[in-house]
Amino acid sequence: MKVLVWIALAVLVYLALRKKITSAQQSSQQAPPPAQTSAGETMLACATCQVFIPASEAVMRGDNAYCCAEHANQSA
Repeated sequence: MKVLVWIALAVLVYLALRKKITSAQQSSQQAPPPAQTSAGETMLACATCQVFIPASEAVMRGDNAYCCAEHANQSA
């Protein structure tokens, strides 16, 4: 009789651990909600090296956009 009680207890512990592990795996697999982003920003190509940079970070010289002051000075 004692053996059946221990077997039943072991089965209950096993089922509880299995449920906890599967719920932890499911919660870790769910992707976090996407961060709210703005509509985006205009990307400009550097007139010297053609690397695309956000318009807010571009160094403007006349109608040309540059990725850095060094490239802006090179073409001046």
